[in-house]
Amino acid sequence: MHTCSRRLSPTDTDYPIAPWQLPHVVDWADAPPPLYVRGNPAGFALTPSVAIVGTRKATTPARRYAERLAAACARAGWVVASGGALGIDAAAHRGALSAGGATTLVTAGGVDVPTPRNHAGLFAAATTVASFEPDGTTPLTYRFLKRNWLLGALTRATVVVQESRRGGGSRHMAAVTRRLDHPLFVVPQAPWCEPGYGSLLELLRGAQLVLDVDDAITQLTPIMRANTTLAQRAARAAMRRGLAPRTTAAEDDQLVDSAPGPLVRTVEPAREPPSGDAATVLAALADTPAHLDEICLRTGLGCGAVSTALLRLRLEGHDEAVSASCYRRLR
Repeated sequence: MHTCSRRLSPTDTDYPIAPWQLPHVVDWADAPPPLYVRGNPAGFALTPSVAIVGTRKATTPARRYAERLAAACARAGWVVASGGALGIDAAAHRGALSAGGATTLVTAGGVDVPTPRNHAGLFAAATTVASFEPDGTTPLTYRFLKRNWLLGALTRATVVVQESRRGGGSRHMAAVTRRLDHPLFVVPQAPWCEPGYGSLLELLRGAQLVLDVDDAITQLTPIMRANTTLAQRAARAAMRRGLAPRTTAAEDDQLVDSAPGPLVRTVEPAREPPSGDAATVLAALADTPAHLDEICLRTGLGCGAVSTALLRLRLEGHDEAVSASCYRRLR
């Protein structure tokens, strides 16, 4: 079989992902998987990227919006990344290419296995194709989940153009974006629009709303211009989650200065134990950060009740927020 990708191991200088950005890598002893790339992997670190994703069964207006947004991002000098699927993904890739920009296609199979098959031309036209799977690998369901983690780790922000009621891959991608502590933007949809009903649910979960293409570019610009590399942003997120060793004081100051946003402050533990919903939520927390949605599932409480309880626990010194929507218990 003809090999058309370059294999990058975690020890290679071109490997673009910090190990702790991946879900199964919990400490420095775990080894992240190799990455297979067709194209120039150095571009991952040199040029800011934005993920534009959505449902495969997108409406025509949504596909046109994705194309216009991707073209605008390309003209702004950003790389447009997506998953190469039907619907919004394909529209995003084509929009970037139509504007003469670069696009990264992150696939669930081998970079030489177009998915779907009629996207062979799109795979060939993409500036870079990346995957966790070696050449010749057929994409399976669980590999699409791995694909989303790779897509999230390679980009600075995600824009969901249209998400269906069932959610599917775009809902998982939104969850990955939250877990990585990256900005998540969603285009609002009419509540009677079945292909876009999931977008409203993402907004209810706290995603940032974007309106027209100009508004999206305005909100994305400061994120794309932030003077931070992939490694710096990943290291900062890891320190906030307690997964990476602390740097020296000088290195830490430089890292914090280069990545906007305050560090999480440790609060002294409260003297009295919590009660009611707060006690239930505290019992569901662990040292490992958990997303708000996961805490709701563990406790059986609604989002509002859990949010209120988390705020009370935080004020009393029982928990801390490690990102916009992830929480863990303080020892």
